[in-house]
Amino acid sequence: MDFEPYREHFTCGEAAIRNKIARKLLNKSKPAPPTAIACPSLLRLGCFESVLSRSRTLVSKMPFHLPSLNVLRAFEATARNGSVSKAARELNVSAGAISRHIALLESDFGCQLLRREARGMKLTEHGNAYFKIISQAFESIDRGSRHLRSGTHSPPRLSMGLYSAIATEWLAPRIRQFHAAYPSIGLHLSAKMQSGNFDTDEVDIVVTSGMPNRSDLHSDLLFQPKYIPVCSPQLTDHGATSRTLRNQNLLYSTREVAIWNAWFRSADGEPIDLTGGWKLDSLSLTYQAARSGAGVALGELFYNIDEIVAGRLVAPVPVVLEHGPPFFLSCRQSRKDEPGIVSFRRWLLDQAQQTGRAIEGWIAKLPRARQKATHPPNAG
Repeated sequence: MDFEPYREHFTCGEAAIRNKIARKLLNKSKPAPPTAIACPSLLRLGCFESVLSRSRTLVSKMPFHLPSLNVLRAFEATARNGSVSKAARELNVSAGAISRHIALLESDFGCQLLRREARGMKLTEHGNAYFKIISQAFESIDRGSRHLRSGTHSPPRLSMGLYSAIATEWLAPRIRQFHAAYPSIGLHLSAKMQSGNFDTDEVDIVVTSGMPNRSDLHSDLLFQPKYIPVCSPQLTDHGATSRTLRNQNLLYSTREVAIWNAWFRSADGEPIDLTGGWKLDSLSLTYQAARSGAGVALGELFYNIDEIVAGRLVAPVPVVLEHGPPFFLSCRQSRKDEPGIVSFRRWLLDQAQQTGRAIEGWIAKLPRARQKATHPPNAG
C-alpha cells in the first residue's frame, strides 16, 4: 500500500507510530524504508493496518500530544544557554544526549529549531516561537509546584541569591525593617562569593554584577559601584594623600587587587604593589579589619556609607572611583507580578535609592573630592 497520497492526513505523532510498528514487524533497528511498508512479502499488511488504526485511535483520545519531558528540557536548556555543552552541564547529562533529544524533537516536528553558529546555538524562527511557549509552560509548572510544596495556606517565602558582601554589609542590617513592613513574608538569603543563578539555585530573586543577558528575566538597577579608601578614625591623618597612603597597611581580597590599582592610577597615576599589605579571604573581612584599626580597606560606598556618615569609618583621601559594571536585582519575567516578589522588590529598590541619595549627598560635601570612572570589561 502506498501511503504517499495520504501523507497530509498523518500528524507527526501518527507517522512516528507507523514507523515504530514497521520497525517491530521487520525486526530492524533502523527506520523501515517506504518500500518495506508497501511490500506484502515483508509485512502482513492487514496486521499492520489494524495496529496502526488502533494506535491512531489511542492518539486521538489523548488530551495532550506532547513530546517527551526530557526532550523538552534539553531543548529549553540549550535554547536558553545558547550552548549544547552548557545545557548538558545544567541537566547533568552528556552533550551527545542533548543533541539526540534535539534531533528527535526536530524530526518529530519536521523543521529545524536550532542551528549551530560560531558563537553557539541560535534559535530559528520556528525554534524561537516554540521556546517562548515552552519557557512559559515550565515557569507555570515551577510556580505551581512551589506553591503546592510550600502549602496552599502557608505565607509566602522568598529565597534570594546574592553576593556575601551585599548580604552582610548592606542587606542584613536592613532586614528588620522589611520584616516590620511585611511580617507575613519569609526570607531566605543565600550568600555566596558569586551571584545567584536561577538555573542551578532554588532562588526567586538574585543580585548580579552586570545586566543579565536573558530575555526571560526582569532586571532593575540596584547600584553603581563607587570606591574610596576607608579606615578606623584612630588611623586618620588629616594630611593624608595617595602617596602617604602607600605606606599604610592596605587591606584587600583577591577581587580588590585590580580595583586598588585602578584607584591609585586615578589618584596619582601610578599602580600599587600590594605585596606588603594584608590579603584576606573576603571583602567583608577587609572591612572588619579596617574597623578594628588594622589598616586601610578599599570601601564600596554602597556598603560603607552608613558607617562613614556615623563616623565609625573615615575616608582619609577623598578620591572616589566609579569602577566596574552596575549591580542589578533580577527575577523571572513571568513571576515579577507575584505579590511577595512585588513587595520585596519595591522595598529593596527603595532602600537602594535611599542609599544612593546618601552617597551623592556625602560626596557633594567633600571639600576637595574628585570622582573618576573606569569601566573595565567584566569587572565587579
